[in-house]
Amino acid sequence: MLGTNPDSVLLLRKCIKTEKRPVMLCPTRESNPKPLVRQLHLRPLDQLSIITKSFCMVKNREDLLKDNKDEIRVMNGIKFLTAVTVISVHVLFYMALSGISNAQDYDKAIEGKGGLFLHIDIIVDTFFAISGLLHIKGLMGRRQNLLSVLLKRYIRLIGPFAVLIFYLISVSKHTGSGPGWYLGIQEETNVCEETWLRSLLMINTDIKDICHAVTWYVPCDYQFAILGTLLFYFYQNNKRLGYTAFAVAVVFSMIIPGVLTYWFRLPVVHFMDIGKMIREIRDTWEVTYTYTSPFSRASAYLVGVAMGYLMSVYKPADYRKSVSMTWSILGTAISLGAMLATLSIGYITKFREYYPLEAAFLAGTNRIVWAAAICCIIGMCEYGTVPVVSSILGWPVFTPLSRLSYGIYMIHPIIVQRHKFAQRAPHKFDPYGVVLDTTSTLVVSIGLSYAMWLFVEAPLINITNQLFFNRSKEPQPSKSRGENGIQHKNGVAKTKKFAHLVSARLRIHAGRATTNYYRALITIVMSQL
Repeated sequence: MLGTNPDSVLLLRKCIKTEKRPVMLCPTRESNPKPLVRQLHLRPLDQLSIITKSFCMVKNREDLLKDNKDEIRVMNGIKFLTAVTVISVHVLFYMALSGISNAQDYDKAIEGKGGLFLHIDIIVDTFFAISGLLHIKGLMGRRQNLLSVLLKRYIRLIGPFAVLIFYLISVSKHTGSGPGWYLGIQEETNVCEETWLRSLLMINTDIKDICHAVTWYVPCDYQFAILGTLLFYFYQNNKRLGYTAFAVAVVFSMIIPGVLTYWFRLPVVHFMDIGKMIREIRDTWEVTYTYTSPFSRASAYLVGVAMGYLMSVYKPADYRKSVSMTWSILGTAISLGAMLATLSIGYITKFREYYPLEAAFLAGTNRIVWAAAICCIIGMCEYGTVPVVSSILGWPVFTPLSRLSYGIYMIHPIIVQRHKFAQRAPHKFDPYGVVLDTTSTLVVSIGLSYAMWLFVEAPLINITNQLFFNRSKEPQPSKSRGENGIQHKNGVAKTKKFAHLVSARLRIHAGRATTNYYRALITIVMSQL
């Protein structure tokens, strides 16, 4: 009967289309829903919908694997390989803390070629340089509220950090036992129970009070983010003031560790006295002064800030291959040589007389040289052609692994501690065993950091972006004109008028969807009578 009146059927279909569709808890690529408005304008049901969607594992997995448009690919490889190096260093570190049966072999390795890597702790400055680069690049990319940027950075860091602190306080002490368990785990748990609040407030960098071997990094990174944001604020209001503030910060970042090293006669490289680490790891006050404190490690971050500024002004997409292959290879080779020279500082200073001025100079400049070398390699790969290095560091597999590097960095010490401190016999130092321990720890850390990403990191990022910092933008009208300017102007005016009428009509129908539906049914029935 309905088929006899096409107008009635068309009216019924229009009314049905105005009905609300059910909310999808796990949106697919095809649905691609637009982000909702800010939290103040959301109903409780909409807020709950956003939270449930944020925990969608399918979407979080896609976010982990996707390629961003302006992503610096070589940086992904650098971040992941740095995390792998940190794992191998901590395997050796905890092996020494828990006892080595063949200590003479260990000493021979350090006195030989292995001594060139005594300053391997500087590898962490790679993370600081990359953090500064990405932070300032994000600030230069678009205008945004600077306090909101700091809040987002805090939420990004605090998720895995809070999970780690909870594990250390409530779980880790029940996971093993052994002669070295108190030194390695129980004492750490007791310290964390007393200082967890300072850690979560990002103000705990003292070696006596840090919850975990790597947790000093998180407060440093966040305090550096505050510094970078403050410098950008100066630059945003007055470029000359911004440049001046940056120069002053760079000078002080070199002077402070140099003066502290000279005044207290501190070593340039820490952690070379294994016996002291075993006896009194929490009492090494000099580590707090020039290793874990942000005022002594800011130079690497500031180098990253400078590189991020340059890459924002001279975008790699616009200046691709502007540096010749010869200069690119030469710059990369010089950077690798500078990194090797910086690593060998520990070996050089260990077997020669201590000179305070020399130690102060090295302490003030070694981190800035390392960070400059890292940024130079990134620049040569982005603006030039470095055949082998670019291919290795830009391997697509490193893209998701680099996003897991923060979780890997935070989780891996727990795995190493459980293995080393629960063992009831001394360890045997063996290069093959170190490689095997590093590989197994890396695999487990990747798995756990992947779970951390799915259930902690990605949901927090999604919830923060949707509820507090909605970045959805209204579609911008095309600025291009047709060949006939008058026709284009008239056409645009008519199109806008028609769109306005259609949108008004749709708003009326959307507000009365149910009423129109029943009216359409009555109209159809009456038309057939």
